Amino acid sequence: MAWMKSSIIFSCNISHAEFLNFINPLNPVGQVLLSHLVAVQTLVPPGNSKRLDRKARGFLRGSVRWLDLLHANIKPNMKSYYEWPIKRTEELRGWLKLQRADLGTGTDIPLGIRAMSPLDTIPRFLAG
Repeated sequence: MAWMKSSIIFSCNISHAEFLNFINPLNPVGQVLLSHLVAVQTLVPPGNSKRLDRKARGFLRGSVRWLDLLHANIKPNMKSYYEWPIKRTEELRGWLKLQRADLGTGTDIPLGIRAMSPLDTIPRFLAG
């Protein structure tokens, strides 16, 4: 949660022009930071921790689409900085595919019963 507090403080302490520059697709450092932020946010999806409901799945699908956009035009000299967010995107894409196959009825299913949870792929250094 500490990273959330610092990101909120960071967001509040920059001007509108600085924020627009930060999110500008032509700003390679901003794109790397956004990629990591979106990937980190997928570690704890919204909703009930025991079930991944429709809202949480929608959040994760949207995050995968956003990450795909952030990763679409990576310059070769920047590729190493995107290693973990790219890996996280692929993990989520595979997990969502399994969820889609298991959901036949469109109902919520308990995490870990039929498909691996996105929380199962937390990097060791973040897991404690």
